[in-house]
Amino acid sequence: MRLVTAREMAEIDRRAAAEYGIPGLLLMEHAGAAVARAAAQLAPGGPVAVLAGPGNNGGDGFVAARHLANADRRVTVFCTADRERYREDAAANLAILERLGIPVRFQGPTPGELQAAALVVDALLGTGARGVPRGAVAQAIRSIGSAGRPVLAVDIPSGLDADTGEAWDPAVRAGRTVTFGLAKRGHFLGEGPERCGELVVADISLPRPLLEETPAMELTTPEMVRALLPPQGREDHKGSRGRALVVAGGPGFLGAARLAAAGAVRAGAGLVTLAVPLPLWEALSAGGPWEVLTRGLAADERGAVAATALPEVAALDQGVRAVLIGPGLTPGEGTAALVRGLLEQETQVPLVLDADALNVLAGQSELLARRPVAITPHPGEMGRLLGITSEAVQRDRVGAAFTAARELRCVVVLKGAGTLIADPGGKLYLNPTGNPVLATGGTGDVLGGMLAALAAQGIPLVGAAVCAAYLHGLAADLRVEREGRRGFAAGDLLAWLGEAFRRVEQG
Repeated sequence: MRLVTAREMAEIDRRAAAEYGIPGLLLMEHAGAAVARAAAQLAPGGPVAVLAGPGNNGGDGFVAARHLANADRRVTVFCTADRERYREDAAANLAILERLGIPVRFQGPTPGELQAAALVVDALLGTGARGVPRGAVAQAIRSIGSAGRPVLAVDIPSGLDADTGEAWDPAVRAGRTVTFGLAKRGHFLGEGPERCGELVVADISLPRPLLEETPAMELTTPEMVRALLPPQGREDHKGSRGRALVVAGGPGFLGAARLAAAGAVRAGAGLVTLAVPLPLWEALSAGGPWEVLTRGLAADERGAVAATALPEVAALDQGVRAVLIGPGLTPGEGTAALVRGLLEQETQVPLVLDADALNVLAGQSELLARRPVAITPHPGEMGRLLGITSEAVQRDRVGAAFTAARELRCVVVLKGAGTLIADPGGKLYLNPTGNPVLATGGTGDVLGGMLAALAAQGIPLVGAAVCAAYLHGLAADLRVEREGRRGFAAGDLLAWLGEAFRRVEQG
């Protein structure tokens, strides 16, 4: 599914008129009719209140009000601007309402007036709106919030940024949102999923060639993941499923190494080798995971991996098809030397860098030119890589992911609500799965292991990242669906990964 910015959508609308002769009045008619259909589904009976701002979003609301009135629904339209501020297509549809005798009030509603409605239609602000809602529109949004009635948003909930998903104060929280032509980035970023409710993308007769042009951002879908996953046959054996090497662990962080290796096993790698500093090796051998090969690496006086471990890792690297390094490694000279040594290898074996392995990259982008690399930073780690704060990353996650992929010349998996996957060629994928339970220590370690395992099975690195993020989030969603959000631990993901794969592969 292609996701567009507000500016990209406006350009599609402009080209529909300029190149195909499709008038805006026709697009507005189709949009309003789609809203009316959704309103009838949400509230089969009872009065409907339509709140209309002065732009085209309000015009869509006028059309919806007409269709609902024609279906014998009692409709009241509340306009947040004087009649003179409604222009062109919106003004034409407002005039039709008045000729039909549909009640139109040129003042915002009170919460009490909205409480009498079975459904409130939010047609106040469209995707082109920016910044904090003010004046009569802001008061109308507050009335919607106070009324506590079901809300249907037109194109995007008013007060929600269509590009970033940032919710201004005030902002509408809808139960369903009907958008037109293509989904917008803000529907899935930031607070978008929470504010939009169920999202419906309605066909309003925009020309298909305009909608199918090369996308700048795509929403990961189960169909996309299913197409990327390698087939499994009766003749498969552990050697044919790919070998993955996980270099992880340090004093106090043996759990990170275990979770990463277990994630690689559950994601389908035929053989997984887990290499940890030698002082941890005996504990690892005694406590599992049992499905992996274990190796001890030279350690320094702290018990962390030593710089002299590089030849040992290089020997283990023979025959593997993907390497993960970082989960639980202790920052220091040994980790830095090990990461640099792996990056300097001229090989096509993918390398996944996570956690403390990422610290080596700041100011060292030239290290990433010799082999395929994916990095999996959280916002704080991304900020350190780019020399900005984590707050700045969160304000513009899309820009941060694009910039890191371009400057570091690698695949970037920016973790967080709405994980983003970017590649150096400018492709960007938004992952829709996952929920707040993933804000738990260890979940990123599982993700790193999954990414390495999928890459070891021959999926191109950006595709492996797309699949890993989707399945990782889906496992969390399935766990919450069955057991709720309380009592979650990162290891719970492992138990649900099989079901996540099954759901994707069986549709």
